[in-house]
Amino acid sequence: MFKKLNKALLLISVAGFSVNAIAQYKTEKDLVLDAQKEDQAVGANKAIAFVGRTFWIKPNPQASFRIAFRDLARWSGSEKFYVTSITSFTISSIEMGENNERYAKVEFEDGKIGYLELEKTEYNIGSKKLKIIPLIEANETINSYQEYLFQVPPDQFLAAYDARRNKQKNIAKSSFGVSIGMSAEQVLKSNWGKPKLVNKTTTTGGKTEQWVYGGNNYLYFSNGVLTAIQN
Repeated sequence: MFKKLNKALLLISVAGFSVNAIAQYKTEKDLVLDAQKEDQAVGANKAIAFVGRTFWIKPNPQASFRIAFRDLARWSGSEKFYVTSITSFTISSIEMGENNERYAKVEFEDGKIGYLELEKTEYNIGSKKLKIIPLIEANETINSYQEYLFQVPPDQFLAAYDARRNKQKNIAKSSFGVSIGMSAEQVLKSNWGKPKLVNKTTTTGGKTEQWVYGGNNYLYFSNGVLTAIQN
């Protein structure tokens, strides 16, 4: 009886090791499939987060990379279309295409239905980060060759974008480029450039000038020499 029991335990042990040994090995194809499944799962979670959200698009016909919509959630038998005026749309669901590509089903302001193909995940190529949708963020630089989606009305975003850019320029201007003792000619050649307005005053002590720039930036000259910087 003990011999039979030991033999049974041995068989179970060997079987167990056999199962473990097989489980430790995978073909290259299996590894690729596992990576694809993981990639799809991550992408699906990111995509689902967009359902119910509203986005705006401002067409850029000169862009090299335009945002294309399709009339069906697949490549074959569907047609691309582009928006021709500023509009918004809401993502109602995420659908899978015939080749496991992922689409956002969108409804435009006028009720038109379209499908926007999504990237599977966010990933990096060099220094460029590709996104699940081409959504412009507040801290990014707008490029003329790209068409973007906005989280707020484009005019609202662009007004804030321009204000931030001007502020950055003013900070840079106030931080470097001119220094006390420079001549008017040197200032004109600096990054401050030509002022918007010049107020001149002549007294017994000589000539003074106030150069007015944007963003509450001012330069003061006495007899052609920079004597004060105000910002």
